Amino acid sequence: MKLYHKKRIAAKLLKVGHNKVQLDPTKAEEIGNALTRRDVQGLINQKMIKVKPHSKHSRAKIKLTIKKKRKGRTQGTGSRKGSKNARQPTKTVWMKKIRRQREYLTILKKHKELNVTDYRTLRTKCKGGFFRSLRHLKLFIEEHGMKQKNGN
Repeated sequence: MKLYHKKRIAAKLLKVGHNKVQLDPTKAEEIGNALTRRDVQGLINQKMIKVKPHSKHSRAKIKLTIKKKRKGRTQGTGSRKGSKNARQPTKTVWMKKIRRQREYLTILKKHKELNVTDYRTLRTKCKGGFFRSLRHLKLFIEEHGMKQKNGN
């Protein structure tokens, strides 16, 4: 006896796919006698027709990749989504760089290791993006002999 149509009706009533519908094999005769939707609904209420439990997805592989990412692996060019700016905005990079440079200059000025004119010129150079990093700024100061010792 073909129970495909009963299974299809039950799937519609239970709001699941027909593969998720489970018919009781011992009660196949009774299920076969059901003609209308109301009959099939009655069989569902009597637990002759059930919904199969949802299969759960394993998170083992995901947990492994998360562990690897924490170590700094699996983040090459192929697995990156979004632009370079989306991953690390150029504005925040600039802000961090300029704040570090300005802070360093103010410390030098406070300790009187830089005179006011040199401080001003270096600060404007920083603003113009002349220095690549704090290290570059320090090298520039050393090369041009701008740093004075102990306020002399």
